[in-house]
Amino acid sequence: MINTVSKNFEVLIAEANRKLKTADHLIYVTYPLLKEEKLFIKIIELISDALQNCIKAALFHDYYWKRIELANFDYTLFKERRKIYNLNEDEIKFFEDIFMILEKHKKAPVEFIRKKEFVILEENLATLQLSSEKVRGYLFKAKSIVEKVQKRLRY
Repeated sequence: MINTVSKNFEVLIAEANRKLKTADHLIYVTYPLLKEEKLFIKIIELISDALQNCIKAALFHDYYWKRIELANFDYTLFKERRKIYNLNEDEIKFFEDIFMILEKHKKAPVEFIRKKEFVILEENLATLQLSSEKVRGYLFKAKSIVEKVQKRLRY
């Protein structure tokens, strides 16, 4: 069991890095070629998957070193332990923002492209707009977070 958990957090952090690399390729290579704003949602999904793998890797690591119990694997625990991974409040809010964007995407009755932005129209007619600059910012921040957690896992 212990060796499985040990390999698990290594695999999860590697998978997070792979997803971020794919997202990076989509925003910096594929999007400029295709000019297809629908790619923004796919990139946000990849960022979300990478962040979720990062959370799991951190918690598996803590479990491996007997800092937490196995039953406690959830985002709330990760949020409480954020200082161990040198994450500030803004970075934790970033996790929630990414998860919120995907939730709005899933619930949205209408989505469309306007002025090189992917627009999600919510039921209450509020809009959420994703531009290439905004998505690049999300990707940069996600890379920074994964790197911080990865440094902590290596110690």
